[in-house]
Amino acid sequence: MNKSTAILILMICLSSCVIGQQQIQSSLYIFHPQLVNPAFAGIEGDFTAAAGQRLQWVGIDGYPRSTMFSAGMPIFGKKSRRSTRGYSGLRRRTGIGIGLNIFQERVGNLRSTSFYTDVSYTVKVNRYGDKLSFGLRAGGDLVSLNYNDLFAIDESDYLKTRSYANKFLGNMGFGIFYHGNDWFVSIGTPKLLRSKLDEVDNVKIGRQVTHSYLSGGYSYDLSNDLKFIPTLNIKTAVNAPMSFESNLNFLYTDKFWFGLLYRLQDAIGANFLVAINKDWSVGYAYDYTISLQEAAFGSHELMIGY
Repeated sequence: MNKSTAILILMICLSSCVIGQQQIQSSLYIFHPQLVNPAFAGIEGDFTAAAGQRLQWVGIDGYPRSTMFSAGMPIFGKKSRRSTRGYSGLRRRTGIGIGLNIFQERVGNLRSTSFYTDVSYTVKVNRYGDKLSFGLRAGGDLVSLNYNDLFAIDESDYLKTRSYANKFLGNMGFGIFYHGNDWFVSIGTPKLLRSKLDEVDNVKIGRQVTHSYLSGGYSYDLSNDLKFIPTLNIKTAVNAPMSFESNLNFLYTDKFWFGLLYRLQDAIGANFLVAINKDWSVGYAYDYTISLQEAAFGSHELMIGY
């Protein structure tokens, strides 16, 4: 397995697989594994960054619109060496890494801008070069809600007398990332605290809930030029049923990526990725919405990775 393949595998991390969405969702999560796991920050050994835009459930009034940016780099540590199992020589390090995440989401009359910093620590666990990374996250979400834009059957509803809610909700999270040459297992909880945006008559409004993610993947060599990389992502959230997302991915000549997606009771889709050169990649994903097919035209996502 060469460098490009291993980088792509390690970049396949977690996505939000949801029935009732609160955490930002992405079908091209290979570009920003830090979205839900701070343990990934800086483990590649170089500066990495990704930016993306997602339009979800297009056709529904007030559909979710998400903008995502994440970056990471190592600050202390040493490069890994080639192992007896044919380690490809990736510059993944043991040591400390840092990361930055900026997310913005608009859903109806709710606006959220998030700023989070990550710190990771990576150790080598055996002579084959397998590594275990731990990550911590701290930051918060600037959330606003315009009550004047809410639709109410009863115009005398008490909420219509309120105008605006605006609050910074601090939070923290953690993650674990265990990986080898051609496989990975990831566990992440990006938000631990259950902060609330507002409270009316002892009813909490805009309360954040804890999301936890478990994912894994493996790369199989079908030929010298073609790799098959299946992945599975499982998500749990407080007061919501467990969900999962499965992906069947193919990588050709370490430049062209094609994947098929199934998200439980929500969507099927496809994603494409082109490595323009050794530094830049561009990807696009389309999801056909099963659960909202009568109202939504699907979801579109475009991302650029460095």
